[in-house]
Amino acid sequence: MAFSLYYIGYIFIIHDGFNEPLRHVIKYKNSPLSQDVKDDIWKEVNSYLIDRDMYRSSNLRLSEISQDLGYPVHYISQIINEKSEDNFSAYVNYLRIEYAKNILSTKKDVKISDLIIDSGFNSKSSFYTEFKKYTGLTPLEFKNA
Repeated sequence: MAFSLYYIGYIFIIHDGFNEPLRHVIKYKNSPLSQDVKDDIWKEVNSYLIDRDMYRSSNLRLSEISQDLGYPVHYISQIINEKSEDNFSAYVNYLRIEYAKNILSTKKDVKISDLIIDSGFNSKSSFYTEFKKYTGLTPLEFKNA
């Protein structure tokens, strides 16, 4: 019985989305990076992505960020996973959708087909899927709301 309780607790902690940050703590427990270093790299990554609008590049790769910032790919990946609580692709798509929402809110004459490319998406279907995932609305519904 004690084993069953232990196992249920383990499953809850490891597999429950509510405890996603804990999963990263366990996954990266042997990382040589201190919290201060992680915070500094996170700031650099966000500055690179956001201040330079790199998230809008449709061919952005983790290896490109690694090369440009001078950190190993696995450090960049780890820090994005820990800080955003999601993977690189999902985080970049989140930034792209936030950009698209801002444009749709401020420029009512924007064509959605132009916004798809400008946001960094390669296809209409991936843009619509991600937009609906983050907003619960299609881009046209959001634009008209």
